[in-house]
Amino acid sequence: IISSTAGSASNLRQKAISRKLFYIIALFAGAGMVCGSVTSYFVSAKPFDFVFGFVSISIGVFSVVATRRDVAKRVQDGTTEESFVTLSASEKRKLRESVSGWKSIGAISAVAGFVAGLFGIGIGGIMGTYLTAIRRINPKLAFSSILAAMIVTSLVGAFLHFAAAPAIGEELLLVAVLAAGAATGAIAGSYLSGKVKSLKLRFMQGYIIISLGIITLLLTLASFS
Repeated sequence: IISSTAGSASNLRQKAISRKLFYIIALFAGAGMVCGSVTSYFVSAKPFDFVFGFVSISIGVFSVVATRRDVAKRVQDGTTEESFVTLSASEKRKLRESVSGWKSIGAISAVAGFVAGLFGIGIGGIMGTYLTAIRRINPKLAFSSILAAMIVTSLVGAFLHFAAAPAIGEELLLVAVLAAGAATGAIAGSYLSGKVKSLKLRFMQGYIIISLGIITLLLTLASFS
């Protein structure tokens, strides 16, 4: 909640949030989050950690491969891609308003929300890869809109999970520490994402998701030892 709000405030000043994308993702991912959170009360998520690890690695690899193909195509065509901050006001407005395929975006958002509710992770990994690698939406616009939608999904997930197991004492201290770090990182990330070229952002996203999957697999293996 803290990281999403802090990052979105910065993105809003940069006019990098698509209202249409925000509404679609927030609505469908929020519904998925409710289903995933409720499901987590009835099943153990431990067996799914392996699946999540492999899925994360697959998503990351797909993102990197798709980006490499874009790079190769641009080299062949002799075109380049600018950072979001270098675009004109009219170009930014056109990007924000030219969002199509709400049904498919909504369906993937619902899946991302369900996974987030079940595992307690963000929706950015799945949605970021889908919007940038498949839908070809500008990464800065996609990430900013996803982050804004995560305010809604995080609120829904936090309410459901804390209602079942309220945080007290040390848990509240942990929340405060996480909030401070998340807010700082979100503001810095939002600033940098507006200046880094889109293709580099997609590469960074892919490698981060792959790393997340590897870490998940290693931690899961360690828990069984």
